[in-house]
Amino acid sequence: MKRKLIFTIFFLATSFLVPIINIQHIEAQEPPATEWTKTYGGSYDEWANSVVQTNDGGFVFVGHKESSGEASSRDVWAVKIDSQGIVEWNQTYGGNESDFAQSVLAVDDGLIMTGVTSSFGLDSPNCFVVKTSHDGNIQWNKTFGGMGRYWSESIIKTNDNGYAIVGHCEKQQREPWLIKIDVNGNAEWNRTYGMLGSTSCLAQTSDGGYILAGWSSVGSDDGNNDALLIKVDIDGNLEWKKNFGGTNDDWVYCIVPTSDGGYALAGGKGIGPLGGDPIGDAWLVKVDSLGDLEWEKTYGGHKEDCAMFLVQIPDEGYALVGYYWKTYDSAYGAWGDWDGWIVRTDSNGEQVWTKTFGGKSFDSLSCILRTNDGGFILAGQMDVNEGLGTSNNDAWLIKLASEQRLDETSWLIQNLHWVIIVFLILAFLGGSLCWRMKGAKNENPARTLVQSGSYEKPN
Repeated sequence: MKRKLIFTIFFLATSFLVPIINIQHIEAQEPPATEWTKTYGGSYDEWANSVVQTNDGGFVFVGHKESSGEASSRDVWAVKIDSQGIVEWNQTYGGNESDFAQSVLAVDDGLIMTGVTSSFGLDSPNCFVVKTSHDGNIQWNKTFGGMGRYWSESIIKTNDNGYAIVGHCEKQQREPWLIKIDVNGNAEWNRTYGMLGSTSCLAQTSDGGYILAGWSSVGSDDGNNDALLIKVDIDGNLEWKKNFGGTNDDWVYCIVPTSDGGYALAGGKGIGPLGGDPIGDAWLVKVDSLGDLEWEKTYGGHKEDCAMFLVQIPDEGYALVGYYWKTYDSAYGAWGDWDGWIVRTDSNGEQVWTKTFGGKSFDSLSCILRTNDGGFILAGQMDVNEGLGTSNNDAWLIKLASEQRLDETSWLIQNLHWVIIVFLILAFLGGSLCWRMKGAKNENPARTLVQSGSYEKPN
């Protein structure tokens, strides 16, 4: 009986504690520590638009570097740093006019980046693609375009080891543009999609086609721009397109495939003007494989905030980066006071933690990457003059440590005193019950079976 009672008490105790432990298995609400933050540049403007991690644990970021105060002096700029942010090499690519990089990929034999050139091509600007070795030495470069303006925003590697590049083309109007090239940079096909708008990002789909995202005025009942999603087949032929958004301007800058077969989009959702200033929030949108809206979330304050890039953390949610507009001060110019900004969410888009970085002027983050150690690397630009009357933007990188999660073991250790108290209470209740049962048993006289026969009654 006692054994059954003790087992029952133990069962009740563990049944009570295990759900509590499981409930506490959540991510920490505090942002991870900043391991280092560094700026890179000289006397003029330098930006970091995209970053990748290399096989040695370091990073390469790309953007542009100016050799004078004129935009025409911009060159495509690639910088290799080690895991602590120390520069190992830097290279510039371009001509006599403005050139800059928007996106970079690390590939088996080096790097490939895409951007915009006004130095090369029949007309300007044109899409610019540069392929380099691991050391940044140029192997080949290509321009794509023609009459009109061709602007590339993002590049991905395709299933056939080629590349797909997305952006926009301007002839009669600005239109979404997609080009497919082979491993050596030769054009295979390119498509425009006959609508006023632009595409900023893309991903390859499970059927070998592509999904593009950006903005378009087509489909907007109110005349404002809406977020745009375009699905094309393996040859770039249009299969479907969808617009979604509100009554103000909405746009998408980044798309990532999600583990459930759908997609997550990051950008900005317009709320409306306030005293002539634009108002918007960072916007995270989840759609299924057909582009149908599943949910959407906004994040921000009382001014214009925006998400420029995101990554999915498998089974744990998303991390977005962009800018957060803290104040408006005419002394700092029309940009006001913007900070670089990261928002971490769970898998349903609920905010887990957020953090801003920056100084007194215009600072922004353009890219985020989950690093091999479980942390994050963030890239963007910082105004190192801090609103002193002249702008001097430097490329800016921030390394965050891995997130510290509160798992079952750490919860049990941190709350061991409560666990002991619960067991003591249950043990006391069980002991009291055993004592009462023993006492009740002793109140009944014992009966002993003896041999039958005749006995005299004792006096």
